[in-house]
Amino acid sequence: MHRAELVPSHLNNQSDRQNASEPPAYEQWTGMGAPPGLFMSLPHSGRYYPPSFLEQTRFTAQTIRVTEDAYVDELIGFGDELGLYAQRGVYGRAYIDLNRDPLELDGRLITDRLPKTALSGSARVLHGFGVVPRCLKPGQDIYIKGLKLAEVQARLIAIHAPYHRALQALCQQARGVNGHVLWLDWHSGPSSAFLLSGKKQSDVVIGDFNGQACDKGLRDRVKSIFERNGFVVALNQPFAGGYTTQYYGRPEHKQHVLQIEINRSLYLDEAQIVKTEGFAGLKAKLKAVIEELKSLVRPIS
Repeated sequence: MHRAELVPSHLNNQSDRQNASEPPAYEQWTGMGAPPGLFMSLPHSGRYYPPSFLEQTRFTAQTIRVTEDAYVDELIGFGDELGLYAQRGVYGRAYIDLNRDPLELDGRLITDRLPKTALSGSARVLHGFGVVPRCLKPGQDIYIKGLKLAEVQARLIAIHAPYHRALQALCQQARGVNGHVLWLDWHSGPSSAFLLSGKKQSDVVIGDFNGQACDKGLRDRVKSIFERNGFVVALNQPFAGGYTTQYYGRPEHKQHVLQIEINRSLYLDEAQIVKTEGFAGLKAKLKAVIEELKSLVRPIS
């Protein structure tokens, strides 16, 4: 499995440059009595967009929000009620995508010459969804004009790099005494992507990067927990896992990562980006899943 450097080499020796008036890159929760061996991350639940960014875009702030995994942090109870090791991104995905390789730089957005190490030919970049996305959807360019490389680098330094450094540190805290960790990276996706056959849809897609990011037996136990709680579950289709799953999933080192994708139609008006009546019921079901997951990791902690 290819593992790109976490921060491009030309950024490694630079300090974070974060405007004091802007929020931090991430929020963490390390609840009292949090069980060891279980860790959760939420890279796309961020809802903050700097005013300077909104001035650069073709769209309103409300329209930009279609790129978010809206309210997934609330669904899983991020905060006091979660009682787990967890970290969420604060900035909206359209501003910077924390679930992308920092080298996935888009030459059709960035007006300067890219570093030689740039992964500008990746499928995600070619579709407009690099670490700084060019598109809201295919064919819908976000920006009025291109960006300078220095501006993209500033976002990587101030947000992407601190988020991932903190993510790795918190994951180490979450490890059990035997060094095991089950890491769930939570997302949601448009209902149109969850078709199984005909009109039938899955509720949840579990991605293990096609068998590379998590022990198969452990993945299947997680799948069974979702199914016992009433979810229709698919594996790896159409979401096998993004950068977090690929980069951090190292089952040979007892670090098991699964991407969890939730069908937005279960809880969200996808056009208006507002919660539906299904939100409370889905949150209750996910709480039951998480309680079972806590029990699942106890034997290996």
